[in-house]
Amino acid sequence: MRQILLFSFLTILLNLGFNTTAQNCGANGIGFNSQSDVDSFPIKNPNCTHILGGLAIVGRDIKNLNGLNAVTAIDGDVYIGDYKPDGGQYVSSGLLSLKGLEALKTIKGSLFISDNDSITSLAGLNALTSVGGLTIFNNKALKSFASLNSLSTVLGNMSISKNATLNSLNGLTALKTVVGGLSIEYNSVLSTFPELKSLTSVGQNLRITNDTILTLIGFDSLKTIGGGVVISDNPLIQNLNGLSTLKTVNSFFIVTNNNALKTLDGANKIVSIGADVYFQNNNVLSSLKGLDSLTFIGGSLTLSNNNALTSLSSLNVLNHLGGSLNITNCSALIKLNAFGAIKSIGVDLNITSDSALTNISELNAINAVGRDVIISSNPLLTNISGLGSLNLVLRHLIIKDNATLKNLSGLSAVRNIAGSLEVSRNASLTNLLGLDSLKTVNGNVTIASNKNLQNLMGLNALDTIKSGLNITSNSNLENLAGLYALQKVTGNIVVASNGISSLNGLNALNTIDGLMEISYNPNLVSLAALYELKNINGTIDVQNNIVLFSLAGLDSVKSSSIKGMTISNQPKLYDCAVKSVCDYIKTNPNLAAITQNSKGCNTRVEIQAACYALTPTIDPNDFEISLAPNPANDVILVSGLTEKNNYYITNMVGQLLQTGFTKADEPLNISGLLPGLYFMRIQSSVVKFVKE
Repeated sequence: MRQILLFSFLTILLNLGFNTTAQNCGANGIGFNSQSDVDSFPIKNPNCTHILGGLAIVGRDIKNLNGLNAVTAIDGDVYIGDYKPDGGQYVSSGLLSLKGLEALKTIKGSLFISDNDSITSLAGLNALTSVGGLTIFNNKALKSFASLNSLSTVLGNMSISKNATLNSLNGLTALKTVVGGLSIEYNSVLSTFPELKSLTSVGQNLRITNDTILTLIGFDSLKTIGGGVVISDNPLIQNLNGLSTLKTVNSFFIVTNNNALKTLDGANKIVSIGADVYFQNNNVLSSLKGLDSLTFIGGSLTLSNNNALTSLSSLNVLNHLGGSLNITNCSALIKLNAFGAIKSIGVDLNITSDSALTNISELNAINAVGRDVIISSNPLLTNISGLGSLNLVLRHLIIKDNATLKNLSGLSAVRNIAGSLEVSRNASLTNLLGLDSLKTVNGNVTIASNKNLQNLMGLNALDTIKSGLNITSNSNLENLAGLYALQKVTGNIVVASNGISSLNGLNALNTIDGLMEISYNPNLVSLAALYELKNINGTIDVQNNIVLFSLAGLDSVKSSSIKGMTISNQPKLYDCAVKSVCDYIKTNPNLAAITQNSKGCNTRVEIQAACYALTPTIDPNDFEISLAPNPANDVILVSGLTEKNNYYITNMVGQLLQTGFTKADEPLNISGLLPGLYFMRIQSSVVKFVKE
């Protein structure tokens, strides 16, 4: 602060001389740095009553201001305080009082009284009625404002801070208007300010921060605040009594770190707050009683780290929230018994780390959220049914780290998510039922580390993901059932470290525009569910699936759409001779990394040999017959036959396992076959199929 306040004044001291114009003087400013400068002022400026510029009074040996006793008006800033000699440290003023300024009535600029160790009062400013701004800072001996009793208007900001012995604002009883902001901060013995009872208007921000303030009584006439309110770090305030006439706050309302604050009584008439509202770190605040009239918040509402807060019911008439609703780290809050009148949230809905919260049913009127919905780290939250009306999320939907959350039933109205969907680390979640209406996600879909998730039922309507799909580390996930409608992923697909035995659920998927990674799934035996997949505009990466035996399922992928291929570390994988792999290796032999698989699929050369051996029969377009379903369980149908024919089923090494007669569309029982890859030959046609 000192550097800001002193910069222009020190320039005056170093560079300006005295003006000798009568009546008006000091058009370029006047600076005093010694008692002799003050004493010679009336001699050098005879009859001067009006200083047209600023005035700086700095100097350790200045004891009185008697030389200024004829001055009635100053147009510029006035600085009375410490100074910094060239190359030295700040030196506090030696001024004993402000006597000598008794004639001064107006200061168009700001008045700064700063770092005066010996001034005990503002005696000498008795006639001052108007000032452009007022800063009273770090005056160690100042006890009161007793002589400012004529001051009615501050045309700019007013700041009273760090005055160690100031115990009263007496002298400010005539003050009605502060056009700028008003701050009262860090005055270590000031406990009340009833002297502000005439103040009706603060044009900008009101800030109260004081270790010793007991009450806000004194602001009882304050009706308008043009800016925001900050009531912060007042350890003794128990309520907001003193704000009882305040109806409108045009900007923010911040109440933080008030360790004795129990209620918000005193704010009962506030109906509108124009910007953000914060209640944070108020350790004994048990309710929001006092906000019962509040209907409008133009910005966000944040309730955070209020560890005794148990009730939000005073917000029941709140019907507009232009920003976010953030309720975080309120450890005693069991339910959200408020917000029933809010239909939309302008930015985010964030319910995070509320350790006692069991449900959010009171949010059931909300139908739209302008950006993110985040429900995270609420260990006792069992359901989110309170979001039942929500149908529009304009960015991300994130449900994570809710240990007892059992279902997503409150999301049944959500049809589109403009950003990403994340469901992760919800230990009790077994499926995704509740997302049944979701059709499109424009960002990523991440389903991760839900240790009891068994399937993806609930995503049955999802047909398009416009970015990536990540299904990872769901140790009990049996399959991907629930993704049956998904046809296109415009990004990467990663299916890794899950308990799945098959990719059943991806049966309709035909296009991936990016990497396809299937890795570290210890129970995965088959890729057969990917039989509709035609295009992978990226890399195929199939690694570390220790019981996977075949790449059947990738047969229909166009090799021209594959940009790279890695198939490795799968000790049981012996069948890689599917059309897409064969064609890709043939045209891109140096871009395929094949290693550490079973014989037949352990090297590129082995795969090429298997591809060559099967060339006459592996292209479905050459077949006159087809099998359905493929993969199959116990029964398979043969189509394309015109009469009854012999059939032969062999395994990968040519061993005949089943034979007989069949005809078109006659169910053929294959229940005696073990799960695996087989060939059916009828006359000269051979078709590959998978038994699950």
